[in-house]
Amino acid sequence: MKTRRGRCVNRGHCTLADSEEVVEIDAQAEFVCPRDGRVLEEVRIRTGRCINVGQCPLANSGEPIELEHQAEFVCPEDGRPLEEVKPASTVRDPARVRRWATLALLLTAVPVVWCAVRAGLKTPLAGPCDVETVSSEALARGHTYLGRGALLIRRARFPEAGHAFEEVLGLYAGWPGVRSRIAASRLAAKEPKKSAGLFQADVDLISKLETSADACLTRLGRLPLGGDTRVEGLAAAQLRVWLRRLKAEAYYGLAAARALQQDAPAAVQALRQAHKEHFLDRELLKTDPDFEPIRKAAEFRRLIALLG
Repeated sequence: MKTRRGRCVNRGHCTLADSEEVVEIDAQAEFVCPRDGRVLEEVRIRTGRCINVGQCPLANSGEPIELEHQAEFVCPEDGRPLEEVKPASTVRDPARVRRWATLALLLTAVPVVWCAVRAGLKTPLAGPCDVETVSSEALARGHTYLGRGALLIRRARFPEAGHAFEEVLGLYAGWPGVRSRIAASRLAAKEPKKSAGLFQADVDLISKLETSADACLTRLGRLPLGGDTRVEGLAAAQLRVWLRRLKAEAYYGLAAARALQQDAPAAVQALRQAHKEHFLDRELLKTDPDFEPIRKAAEFRRLIALLG
């Protein structure tokens, strides 16, 4: 039901006016005060969300915050500027929501690798290793945007999630896995060509990281582990397992993008690469709607039969 909001201005004569309470009236009804029958003064509302995930309870809840249009557009809890709420995506594919929610949570639920940071955010390490760390401020901001993006993906608000992940790349262009998150949001918006390029870029980035020596990988600095937790000095072997899984997920996304372009050979090749990394959700593959355009292709049927 559509409504209008207003405030009675008959102060001294109406209790609603004296309390300055906002009155909500059915859009089809007469726009007058229910107490004294006088015409209401319309109240314009802006809706936003706090993005300070991990630090502010309103951000953690993901609930919208409504403020009068003339009020300062900041979070009432922590005073930070709000992100204005845009119309939600109409995409509501349950399978896609489940898949990309799982992928997004990987970024915030396991350690994230930092390596080769933009000028101005980097702190060089001693020795021949090329890997560098980021400032505490950049790390905290990046983790906040990742949490925000993961929350939006769980709510199937893919375009907004993509914008949140793009903010992470603005801080640090070499963060593995982030391009896949942006690609996922574009895939949900039926933009497979753009998605494919981003998934491939993530694969290339992670492949380059995998060539780093163990001594280099163990010098990656502070690593987000979820929420506001930090971990120091994760073992190189653990990092390599994580990188393999992240790369496999990028290959799976690339395969989905190619399938939507009806390029069965390229899609199957990407799926074989994901399987090679030992991280391929076979049951999801059998029902994933992104692969419907190639489900009858001989190459795809052979792969499904091989996987069992």
